[in-house]
Amino acid sequence: MIKRACTLTPGQTITPESLPPYILHGMASQEREGPSDAGSLAEMDRQYMLEVIEQEQGNISRAARVLGIHRATLYRKLLALGIQPDNLRQGKLD
Repeated sequence: MIKRACTLTPGQTITPESLPPYILHGMASQEREGPSDAGSLAEMDRQYMLEVIEQEQGNISRAARVLGIHRATLYRKLLALGIQPDNLRQGKLD
């Protein structure tokens, strides 16, 4: 969660928008229904990649650097999710 917040926060200060909804709404961990509440790992991975790409304004090379993976790896992951990487530069998800 800290890594995500640091990645999604422009500048030096973590803002509330960088935190997951269950933190923002004050839900204690025991109030959460469990792992299925958050969605699958693949969906969380997809969301995180797309958030970083959006933060980097569609620049796949910079997004890959932020994610700590090679650009080709990010391309492969996006294609496996059915997302055309070239469309992300234009703000499209398909």
